[in-house]
Amino acid sequence: MNFKVATPDSVNKGFEVVASPLLEDARETLGKVGLSLDKTVKHFRIETNTTGSVLDILAEEVEIVPD
Repeated sequence: MNFKVATPDSVNKGFEVVASPLLEDARETLGKVGLSLDKTVKHFRIETNTTGSVLDILAEEVEIVPD
């Protein structure tokens, strides 16, 4: 719970997940409906400091830009 208090968070780690079950599942699921993910799509993971949140991103590239 955040009790309606918004505080900034920062990135602890950001990295590419090389052997990604999430990416393989996405390719399989999309394949069932006749779509495909280009092989240039990768799985990136960002972990935050304050909240310990994890963001999983499927994209060709990710750039973290400092404030």
